[in-house]
Amino acid sequence: MSRRLTTRLLRLEQAAPKALDNPECRHHGQACRMGRDWPQPYVHDVEDDLAEFITEAHRACGRETEPTRRERWEIHVHELVPAAEIEQRNREVAELIREVEVKNERILAELTSEDSDGSPTAA
Repeated sequence: MSRRLTTRLLRLEQAAPKALDNPECRHHGQACRMGRDWPQPYVHDVEDDLAEFITEAHRACGRETEPTRRERWEIHVHELVPAAEIEQRNREVAELIREVEVKNERILAELTSEDSDGSPTAA
């Protein structure tokens, strides 16, 4: 990699907000900066529409549900997520990623293993 590109990447990395610079709010993620950048317009996508549809269906059946993303976005309360909780969540995500990678490697090994005549082997 060229020195110019490396230097630019280092500058970008230094300018990027750090976890300590931008604490995580339980309701709004890092978007609100714990109320400093609030309120913000709610921008939804197809996944939000689907989640709201499913939540409404569960509520119609009498089930208790978590608030939807839109409902959490409308809350003007800012609650700091503890660092221990974020670390636990990151460990769980890393473990899930490792499990999927192992599964993918196993599937790839099964797909690429062939008999001497070129036909796939039965597992």
